[in-house]
Amino acid sequence: MLITRVAIMLASATTITAFAMLIPFSDVSPNAWYSVYVNQAAESGIISGYKDSQGNLTGHYGPANQITIAETLKIASEGAGYDETTVDVPPGYTELYGWATDYIFTAQNCCGIGKGFSLEEWNDWSFDRPAVRVEVAAVLAKAFKVQITVQTQHAFSDVSPDMYYPKTEDHFKYAAEIDALARDGVISGDTDAEGKPIGKFRPTDPINRAEVAKMIMLMRAHYGTPGK
Repeated sequence: MLITRVAIMLASATTITAFAMLIPFSDVSPNAWYSVYVNQAAESGIISGYKDSQGNLTGHYGPANQITIAETLKIASEGAGYDETTVDVPPGYTELYGWATDYIFTAQNCCGIGKGFSLEEWNDWSFDRPAVRVEVAAVLAKAFKVQITVQTQHAFSDVSPDMYYPKTEDHFKYAAEIDALARDGVISGDTDAEGKPIGKFRPTDPINRAEVAKMIMLMRAHYGTPGK
């Protein structure tokens, strides 16, 4: 497990069972560690799973699949309570980006469009590539308006401001966001075979859809929906 469980109660057993019946994903076992988070995110309208070429739901969530940038922006927008339908999208972009268009422009940082929780390095419009862990953490922290404080002691040994983020060859400008999410119990990093934290976050590794479902529901529980 890449992100360990945080001991907070998100729903009663009865509610969890109801979620499983209402939003059935055939690839999400009721016994999986992430099932409560995926089902709760589905019931909240944050996720709906994959669709086929005709736009019909397939009943699959793909918990082990890497999350893309476009999917990250959708989950961030829906999870934090932004209304993507109120954003004015310039002509022509819907044909380019399809279902993700409204979410992309909701998150934009420039041109008087959007709420400003996208990342500068995402302005190359390569939204179909997998997002890495530091990117997802930074976007969610921005979308949920997490209070950032400069830390002298960092949560993870592989995340600090003097390290470099390979995709930009720049300093780890999102170290503070990662520290803030660790401070608030949203992320806790890798564990050993006994489930004990080892102080590693692996910031430039991909992150899967199960992990992000957990993050988004923990963030809703902690920060509410500041986009509303």
